[in-house]
Amino acid sequence: LLTTEQWQAALDVVDLASASNVFEPLLPLYRAFAREQLMQWEEAAAAYDAYVQTNPNALGYYRGAIAHWQAGDTAAAARSFQLAAKLDPAFPLYTSEAGLALAKLGVDRSAIELLSQLPPNWTQPGDFVILARLAHQQGMADMAEAAISQALGSGTAVPPAWVSDAGAILSAAGRIDEATRYLERVAASEQADEAGLTAESYGQPLQVRATRARAIAAANLSDIYLQQEQPALALSASQNAIALDPLLPVARNNFGVAALALDRPNEAAAALEEAVVLDPEYWQAHRNLGFAYAYLGDRERARKHLQLAMDAAPSLKQVQQINQELVDLSRRELPAFQTDEERAES
Repeated sequence: LLTTEQWQAALDVVDLASASNVFEPLLPLYRAFAREQLMQWEEAAAAYDAYVQTNPNALGYYRGAIAHWQAGDTAAAARSFQLAAKLDPAFPLYTSEAGLALAKLGVDRSAIELLSQLPPNWTQPGDFVILARLAHQQGMADMAEAAISQALGSGTAVPPAWVSDAGAILSAAGRIDEATRYLERVAASEQADEAGLTAESYGQPLQVRATRARAIAAANLSDIYLQQEQPALALSASQNAIALDPLLPVARNNFGVAALALDRPNEAAAALEEAVVLDPEYWQAHRNLGFAYAYLGDRERARKHLQLAMDAAPSLKQVQQINQELVDLSRRELPAFQTDEERAES
């Protein structure tokens, strides 16, 4: 019945056999497979769990993990994926799926540990991109560089999102010239959205549009120009990023920083206000907005945003730095408020 795709009839026979106390170790597997085909995910997951209790094997855990994921129990899915990878480490698919599941759950270190075990000839280069992103976020620069190089050298068509990641990773590693080349290449790209990175896992699509990749590249490029003290170029790059993706907070933040450096504090404040509306926890934007308001002579709003920055800052060192800036603000004599036009005239 299973081979002829008569799923409900097969399930009825399995239930009858179980009710008749027929001993057959594969009955839970048959039940699980039929439930899976009927898209009864919770029942399928329970049946796969019963099957691997008496017959632990990588494929059973793998199929069970998919059923758990579809049923919405992502934690159980991740555990089953990990058991599949542990039982058959030579089969990269299990390692890949376990790593991706943990990445989706935010268990970054464990995801990195698994994805870094993938062989260099693994046929899904997008996994190396995810590894590179995770390693970059964790400050593991060498691993991030190696992983993104592996993805870019895979011989497959390279979506803009991957090239943008390469630029950000190389920039963090201090390889500014290479990073700039990568980011300029993406920011100037005219590649259509459909060609962006698309990965599908357990029915949950993850799409990174090419347009957003170009926006992120332009924003990262503006970061580099700010580091190089080239605010005019930074302003232009951030304007490009905003045009491509108006909802990208970092683009608004970088525009504000560049505008402030160019003595255009009202424009800076407006852009930074938009950045913190888009992301209220964006502590760097709050800090920069505090500086913009201090520049404009608005002590109260400057204090407010420096305090918000301090509340959201992730490390003690940054909290202490902003606290000192608040102390300095209270002691300083601020300039009188002027519009940007009035500032230019004076």
